[in-house]
Amino acid sequence: MVKLPPKISKSILLSICATVLMQLYYLANVSFNLWENYFPGGYIAHVLFYLSIFAATILFLGSLDLGNLGIRFSRSWLRRSMIGLVFASYHLGVRIVVLEGTFGRIYPIQLEIYIPAYIILGLLIGWSEESAFRGYIQANIIESSKPLTAILLSSVLFGIYHIHFIGPPDPAWWTLYVFHAFTGGIFMGLLYYETGNLLSSITYHSAMIIIGQIMPWTPLSSPSHQLTIASIVNLSQIPILKIPGFVSKSLRQNL
Repeated sequence: MVKLPPKISKSILLSICATVLMQLYYLANVSFNLWENYFPGGYIAHVLFYLSIFAATILFLGSLDLGNLGIRFSRSWLRRSMIGLVFASYHLGVRIVVLEGTFGRIYPIQLEIYIPAYIILGLLIGWSEESAFRGYIQANIIESSKPLTAILLSSVLFGIYHIHFIGPPDPAWWTLYVFHAFTGGIFMGLLYYETGNLLSSITYHSAMIIIGQIMPWTPLSSPSHQLTIASIVNLSQIPILKIPGFVSKSLRQNL
């Protein structure tokens, strides 16, 4: 039997814990119809779920030192965060251009409640998932393997974490959904690796959710088509990230 290095074993165990928590969250949604009644019950459950993901990460880390997760508020932290924001704007901009949509979006509740609610949720999602899958899992795997291997493996685990195992199976839909999470994981993993600070991928991840939920545009195409386009855009960002000078390797010297 192959014995994995302890840090890789702990990384896989954290991904299993996160996946189990995700299934419990899905079960709660199905059992209490929280998706149909999102505010306030579904929203509260959503927030509690992501708090549990971050709590699990801290337990595995064994420390409250965010620097051990790659979160560093150094003198260049704002530049790193802006890189994530630029990529999020590019991604959403391409989707608006490519997908059929409308700017006549109807919001479920008053904007003075809806906007702050999604700002908080978006920040929490980016912070918790990036801390778990890039800050802890990818960083641990990278100590025992090549960077590309670590990025790919953590992205595979990130994709599996998104599968909805509870409820009627829909292989075609979940294949697209997992592939979307996988390609997004690759990009965010590379973004973290290139900038040397998890704040870049946290900002990207959070901005994607916040801007996507708040902006008045909404897509009209099928969910499957939306996932396909989003996955293609995820992959299209990788060559941009590698443009010489776009993300300077000297950033890492300013930790």
